[in-house]
Amino acid sequence: MASIQSIANQVTSNITGKLTGVQADMVSKAPAEQRPFLEAQFKLENEAQITQQITNMLKKMDEMSMAVIRNLA
Repeated sequence: MASIQSIANQVTSNITGKLTGVQADMVSKAPAEQRPFLEAQFKLENEAQITQQITNMLKKMDEMSMAVIRNLA
């Protein structure tokens, strides 16, 4: 399982809202009428990935908190 720091780094790198190099290359090679839709699709996928990463980070933090509580009991 990924550490909280690595998840936070991934989220930070994805927040910029820019397309990755591969995504930008695909958009540039697409027909002109499809480019706005393809770009929007990639941005939506990136946002979904950010949401998933934040969810994973919060879950990891909860697991750590619960471990501390169990150790106190």
